[in-house]
Amino acid sequence: MKTKLLAISIFAVTAVTVSFFPVLQHAFATPVTSPSIVDPVAIAPISINDLAKNERPKIEVVFVLDTTGS
Repeated sequence: MKTKLLAISIFAVTAVTVSFFPVLQHAFATPVTSPSIVDPVAIAPISINDLAKNERPKIEVVFVLDTTGS
């Protein structure tokens, strides 16, 4: 008898949690701010004189991994 009561209690708690999860997720979610966009005009172009001096241009690389599962 205690096993059935425990099983029903666990099922009820699970059902309530699944039912109210979207409400709780929305209540505790932090707003996502968009990253600042770099103006492509503000980046200085590479001149031929820089290449003639054997000065290598700096290359900045960003690797982004999407782990949201969407």
